[in-house]
Amino acid sequence: MQIRWGKHKTEPVWHDVGQRSVIPEALQEWLLTTDSLTQKLQARCGGGFHLEILQHGKVRPQLNERRLLQMPDTAWALRREVVLCCDDTPLVFARTVIPVGTLRGAGLRLSRLGRKPLGEVLFRDHSVQRSQWQLTHLAQDHPLFADLTLPEKPSKSAIWGRRSVFLYDGEPLLVGEMFLPAIVGL
Repeated sequence: MQIRWGKHKTEPVWHDVGQRSVIPEALQEWLLTTDSLTQKLQARCGGGFHLEILQHGKVRPQLNERRLLQMPDTAWALRREVVLCCDDTPLVFARTVIPVGTLRGAGLRLSRLGRKPLGEVLFRDHSVQRSQWQLTHLAQDHPLFADLTLPEKPSKSAIWGRRSVFLYDGEPLLVGEMFLPAIVGL
């Protein structure tokens, strides 16, 4: 899976959560869960759950990400992009943006996760706070749509995603999750 997420013209348009009726019923349990998505996937996949790291390194976040994290335009952050899979099937593409200031003190462990899911760290710490979600959906004509679907299994429906800001040790990080078509059958 190759995802070109960093171009301004391909940024998803994010909206605050509005009416649940616009979210497909088959995705509501995934998009609206307040529990750990990682734990929910692990429970459904059993021993077949694994995480694939796509990208890990410093980048200048997208404009909408910098605005949400209240970062200057020249600021850098750690970007971590992974795919959460059940057996060999990709279910969720996750993009985490961690400002450099968050990577100090207790936050330093966030840069050293390796194949450990971020959700295991965030949901074990009861002091972590989470903002309200923002949602997006990508239609077939969106530039990211083709990157998020498998060529051998083209999807005809929109791809939905959510994101929220977490405060870890009082410092922000942004977690975005795109729910790939195969999750509907899980």
